[in-house]
Amino acid sequence: MLNEIFKNIGLMSITGSFIILVILLIYPVSIKIFSARWNYHICILALMFLIIPVGCLIEKSECNVYNQTIIESINEIDYFNDSTNFFENAQLKEIQDKNVSIIETVNESSKIKFIINELYIIWIVGVFVFFLIKFIRVRLFRSQLIKTSFKVEKTDYLYRRLNFIKEDMGLKKKPLLLTNDLISSPMIIGVFSKVLILPEIEFTESELSFIFKHELTHIKKRDLSIKLFAFIINGLHWFNPFVYIIVNHINEVSELACDESVVNKMTKNEKILYGKTILNVVAKSINQKKYYGLALGDTKKGIKRRLNLIMKIKNKSKKRVLISFVILGLVAMVGSTFAYVISPKIDKIKDYKIEEIKNDVFKEEIIKDSTLEKEIIEKEVKEVDFNQKGVLEFFEEVKLNENKVSVDTNEKILIKPVKEGIITSPYGSMIHPITRENKIHTGIDYAMTRGTEIVAADSGEVIGTEENSNEESANSYGKFIIIKHDNGAMTLYAHCSKIMLKKGDLVKQGEKIAEVGSTGQSTGSHCHFEYRINGEHVDPLLYMEK
Repeated sequence: MLNEIFKNIGLMSITGSFIILVILLIYPVSIKIFSARWNYHICILALMFLIIPVGCLIEKSECNVYNQTIIESINEIDYFNDSTNFFENAQLKEIQDKNVSIIETVNESSKIKFIINELYIIWIVGVFVFFLIKFIRVRLFRSQLIKTSFKVEKTDYLYRRLNFIKEDMGLKKKPLLLTNDLISSPMIIGVFSKVLILPEIEFTESELSFIFKHELTHIKKRDLSIKLFAFIINGLHWFNPFVYIIVNHINEVSELACDESVVNKMTKNEKILYGKTILNVVAKSINQKKYYGLALGDTKKGIKRRLNLIMKIKNKSKKRVLISFVILGLVAMVGSTFAYVISPKIDKIKDYKIEEIKNDVFKEEIIKDSTLEKEIIEKEVKEVDFNQKGVLEFFEEVKLNENKVSVDTNEKILIKPVKEGIITSPYGSMIHPITRENKIHTGIDYAMTRGTEIVAADSGEVIGTEENSNEESANSYGKFIIIKHDNGAMTLYAHCSKIMLKKGDLVKQGEKIAEVGSTGQSTGSHCHFEYRINGEHVDPLLYMEK
């Protein structure tokens, strides 16, 4: 679970960094063309890419469509007549090749699994340390600030003026108003219980009005909540320098957006007075250390930029607003595309296991009105219900007469009998779409082209074969070969097109013993592989090398 979270964090961090880079590159132009509020929102868009795994969501959506295509293809393998010979059809053979390619991708990805496991531990420790340090700093500052502040009484002019501005702006709640002689710049602290703290400095009536409007606009626009959101994302991506850059950039642009909202309907003279208020506050805030919260004061460079924008702010045309929305959408599309491109394609089959596809197929109502398909299904039922009598009697005799053997599942002694085969029917119970009954599949089926070599899963002696069966044979196993291994267990390979050995032959692990076919009760070229211990069938995958 944590591994997956860390992987997503890494992908989101890369995507977010790309979006942040784009935003920073276009900012010198966008701040002149579009509103400060638009530039603020596009920064928030970057934060969303840092917290939402867009690439994985797109990949998962595509994966569902892809998996459905694979399932439909396997339906055709299971239910079409043998004469169609699915894997000899060029178009469907391409799907098989894709599956093999995907499996190879998974195997390659396992090489970096150990590194990821180590990195996510480092990431968790970093997140914990980041939030711990920030929490302690904020807690100490807030505690010290509250202790040294004085509450403004309701009868005080400051309180009445704040209440008047609050009602004029349509706010339902106003922050707790305090004064403090240890600060020289107005600020707001708190997200849920907001506190507005003023320095104990004499302000004119107009300056006080502008200060209150500015700080209350931050509250109205929920800038403190956005700043907290950015802080959380910063903690999750503590290792990414681009995130620190965008967090500082958001603080800067939020002030510009706030100024824009305050002076939006002001006259030129009122804008000049507002600008002078900022300069007056900054003059009294020189060398003032910044803390958590939003302050009216800023750096010299930032103040110059703010004053220039304040005087240039004017109502934007509908055409420019429309263009701004189009560009915002384009940035989102580019970010989503980038996120999809960098997302590892291993995720495509994360929830897609070939061994489980068969059960999914049996749960679907895929057979409707086709008489031919119903006949093929009836043939499939026979395969589940009916096994070659002689083989079953042989294994029953083994149960009664052979010395009992024990094979530890920790000993991965078997290899795949068909090297490139794809498991289309796993071991265990399956639900049939017609009878809706649970049937036990006593082995696993490897689908592959006719003539593909079948090798011995382990060394041993051939103790039984059937070479006279053909595609029309009533024997469910068709042509088969049984090998007894040195540990006393046995393996069976069925539906073969050709048997290479005879009873009594000794065989080594990996040696060719037969070829894939579709003899007996079969609906497509495959190798039915069973592993028997004391005559009892068990899941071969438990004893097989990965």
